[in-house]
Amino acid sequence: MIRLVPLLIAGLLASGSMTAAAPAEAGEAVLLAAADDGLRDVRRDAHRERQQLRKDRNDRLSDAVRAFRAEAADLDAEYRERARAVDVEFQLEEVRLQAEIDAQVAALETEMQKRLHGSLQGAIGNDQDLARGFEAMERETRAHQDRLFEVRKAGAARVHAARQRAQARKDALYLERDQEALRRADDFGLTEAPAPILATPIGGELTRQEQQWNEREQRDVARLAERHAKLLAEYRNGARLRDWERANRDADFELDWQERAELHALQSQQSLFNAFMVQPDAGADFDRQAYLDRLAENAEQQRLIKIRYEQIKRENDIRRREEKRVLAAGE
Repeated sequence: MIRLVPLLIAGLLASGSMTAAAPAEAGEAVLLAAADDGLRDVRRDAHRERQQLRKDRNDRLSDAVRAFRAEAADLDAEYRERARAVDVEFQLEEVRLQAEIDAQVAALETEMQKRLHGSLQGAIGNDQDLARGFEAMERETRAHQDRLFEVRKAGAARVHAARQRAQARKDALYLERDQEALRRADDFGLTEAPAPILATPIGGELTRQEQQWNEREQRDVARLAERHAKLLAEYRNGARLRDWERANRDADFELDWQERAELHALQSQQSLFNAFMVQPDAGADFDRQAYLDRLAENAEQQRLIKIRYEQIKRENDIRRREEKRVLAAGE
């Protein structure tokens, strides 16, 4: 088109539509118009190329996400089976440990019942020594209950430790799964933010349309990166979350046995009161109403302890929900 400009100018002069004084200005205008047409063509072609590149990239990433989901599902199924084998081993160990604990508890309970029955009969047979006999029984019963409590606590600690060891083995398997999943995600190009396909200046500067394209492309790339991050969050943050859960189980075990310890003394006392109250002849000097009052006070103290620990547990649940959300999101 630029080669036609002199001919166009000559034609305009010959026809009288252009004076001889203005050929330079007219020629410059035609040249600028031709250059603008050329820039528009280049920009249009560049825009079409960018559109095709973006489509190819988005299609490739969509295919990669589908393929990764399928492979991740297979990995999850494989490692669930391996973790299930660990669970079976623990369950067998738990049964064995529980049988040992139950045998110890049964032996202690039998011994305590025999001694308590003998002491109780001796106290009831002597009205004048009833109060002193009852105090001796209370001390003896508390000592037996303390031994029983320690056996149960030690047994529970053994089961808890075995459960935590099994969980640590499972967590090691899940860590292996996470690392393999992330390696495959990297092969699919999902671990890094995709590069934006940006317009570059043609003719010295970006047009408004090109600026808008770049802004939209940056937003699209950020959304893609966020989508991929959510897809991989389970594998990136799983180890920290599992460590946190194991620590919480240890804390819950300690809290549970703190509550049990506080209730233990009251429950031991209550069991003694109950045993004494059911005797057909507790002696002429026995103040039944006083012991009923002590039983009521005992029950009230137990209720208050349970309320306090229930509050602690509910507060822990609320805090942990937020902590879990932060850990799962990798914040």
